[in-house]
Amino acid sequence: MHITNVDPDTNIYNPFPSFIYRTKLNVDIQELEEKIEKLVNRDSNWTMFSSHFTHRSLENIDPIFAEVSRQFAAHANRFYCLSKNVNLVNIMATKRMWFNVYRQGGYMRPHDHYEAYYGSSLYVKTNKTSRILFTHPSQIKFNTVYEVDPLPGELLIWPGWMLHEVSPNLEPDDERIVMSAKLDYKASHFDLDNRRVDQDIFDDL
Repeated sequence: MHITNVDPDTNIYNPFPSFIYRTKLNVDIQELEEKIEKLVNRDSNWTMFSSHFTHRSLENIDPIFAEVSRQFAAHANRFYCLSKNVNLVNIMATKRMWFNVYRQGGYMRPHDHYEAYYGSSLYVKTNKTSRILFTHPSQIKFNTVYEVDPLPGELLIWPGWMLHEVSPNLEPDDERIVMSAKLDYKASHFDLDNRRVDQDIFDDL
């Protein structure tokens, strides 16, 4: 974005445009919701985000979680290629996957996933009072946010450094279920020669 109402010798612009990837996941959302419900511990002391579940290998609990993980990675690859305008595939992987169940009052404070290339969320069950909000770090002082109200079955992927939060669920009898994942390079960011993996890829084009 450029600001043009200035004198001829002055330029004001934002050098860091950011993309958010939004698509529909090809998965049985009803079945996924049922599988998640079986794992929710409703006797626990739910706080802030209400119910949070993670597992070292959530993909191994049920085939549907493995399929969701596979599609997370596939769309991360597609987002990477489209945003960089390159014809590369199969370099991204799902590094960690979990789900949150937001009941009334449940929310998530602003945070990022700086250690991952991408953050992501698959919306399993939604309502109208609990949305995800994105804030670019350079715009914090100006309270500039981008608000998204996804539908069930939709997947969002965004840069890991981007701040995001979830507004409180104000519905007393309508929970919100979100499955999230950290997405990153399959290999380490650095190889034995201390060269970035993505630089190696571009050197071979």
